[in-house]
Amino acid sequence: MPLKRLTKYYTMDCFSKCYVKKGVPAIFVKLLVYWYKHLTSAVIWNFALGECFKVLCGVRQGRGVLSPYLFAFYVNDIIEDVRKLGFGIYIGSVFLGCILYADDILLLSGSCTGLQQMVNVCVQYGRQWGIHFNAIKSQYITFGGNRSMLSRIMSDNVEMNRVGKLKYLGCHFYERSCQLKSDRVFVSFMAILIMSCQ
Repeated sequence: MPLKRLTKYYTMDCFSKCYVKKGVPAIFVKLLVYWYKHLTSAVIWNFALGECFKVLCGVRQGRGVLSPYLFAFYVNDIIEDVRKLGFGIYIGSVFLGCILYADDILLLSGSCTGLQQMVNVCVQYGRQWGIHFNAIKSQYITFGGNRSMLSRIMSDNVEMNRVGKLKYLGCHFYERSCQLKSDRVFVSFMAILIMSCQ
């Protein structure tokens, strides 16, 4: 489920409450809020530096070393909330039902009912912490069984797009098939992941 321009929709108030709730010292949270409220940027083109401008929404990307960590810390509880439902996929004792990469969330469930429950938890978490999930850009795919063809997955009362082929991190999944095409890097990553779970 892609996040809908996450930084545009969450407020500094949600951000700071989330961090304080997780035990981050208030002085550090205030420092982060100050930095992001006073963030400026400039464009480099043809080795020339443009004029600085205020960044009104969003976080630093590219060379913004801290941003991915702040995002991961901000949304990390989603994984735990989804895991507690009991619907996600496991390899051995390792929970793989909720995978986050950049601003995408991949939910894996053994049933459409379970997937719907997992989506509901994400939407509820988003309401609590000022995150809006983009149901229109979200996609889902099912494997096997005729009943799964009749399923509909909703995100905040909006039906998500059902697809016959889904690409995630260079890996192509096909509906009603065990066929999987992927990039070598992803295959190597999956092999390492599976070996580490044993």
